Amino acid sequence: MSKKSNKNSKRKKRVQAQKRNIDNKKINEKIEIKIEDTKKETAKKQKINKSLNKTSKKENKKKQVKEISIKNKRIRRAIFIIIIALLVVLIYLLARPKFKDITIELGTKQITVDDFLVSKIYSKGASQITDISSLDLTKVRRTRS
Repeated sequence: MSKKSNKNSKRKKRVQAQKRNIDNKKINEKIEIKIEDTKKETAKKQKINKSLNKTSKKENKKKQVKEISIKNKRIRRAIFIIIIALLVVLIYLLARPKFKDITIELGTKQITVDDFLVSKIYSKGASQITDISSLDLTKVRRTRS
């Protein structure tokens, strides 16, 4: 019996070892399948990340272009406002009266063109048409304009 029991126990051990080997092979196959799956998943994730990076780069470029265009718009507006302000000042200077009425006291001997000008800016192109000596400054009167 002992021989039979030894043989049976050896058989059992072999069968158990074979089962363990089979189980180990199955486990190894499952692990390999999982490894392959994770490799595939990481490859997919890398592709997605690359595409996201490409789109994010494109989006960043678009944002930069938008920011530049916004800055350009602001600069254009500022230049436009400055030009309009300069035109308004120019129109004011051209359209405002250049001469004013003055009151001359009796006995004044010297009258200049600058007395009639609103600002000395206009003295460059101003000249007297009337001969000052022909004016009678001894009498009080008002001339009609």
